[in-house]
Amino acid sequence: MSHGSIGRVLGMAAVVAAMACAVGVPSAAAATGPNTPPRGGAVHQHATLTVKGGQEHTDSLRTGGGAAIPCAGFTGMPVRAGDDAFDYAYTQCTTSAATYIASSMYRPRWYGSQHLDSTSGSGSEIAEDYPEYRCAGQGTYTYYVYSFHEAVVGGETGTANTSGGNRFGC
Repeated sequence: MSHGSIGRVLGMAAVVAAMACAVGVPSAAAATGPNTPPRGGAVHQHATLTVKGGQEHTDSLRTGGGAAIPCAGFTGMPVRAGDDAFDYAYTQCTTSAATYIASSMYRPRWYGSQHLDSTSGSGSEIAEDYPEYRCAGQGTYTYYVYSFHEAVVGGETGTANTSGGNRFGC
């Protein structure tokens, strides 16, 4: 999938999902639209955004001592993009930082979790990744993406974990 189709993919509708996370949508996240990651501006404390039955998650990065750094992690809601299950995740800081993200896509099966894809990325101020899995003709499943976010700002390392989930046929 080309990176040029990300806007189209993030704008797709979704069906049903179940995730465990406290619900609370910051106004900045709500203003971005239902399937658009809340990028730029203020760093969000913690939010799970329920979108047409699926969920995406944003959280601020914290040091081992619990202090917040000016960075946030985001994992979108997996969606169907053609023949693929696709998601988008990022780590972003509002100041100069070394950023990293690692994401894994799974779906529950009768024998346990089936690992579908792992991706990672790094960058300066923002790191992005795009887990995807060719699911054409495999039926309806709930897809989950779990992301680990890390950033180093002024010698302080902050981390967070976010996730997104959605159920759809492929």
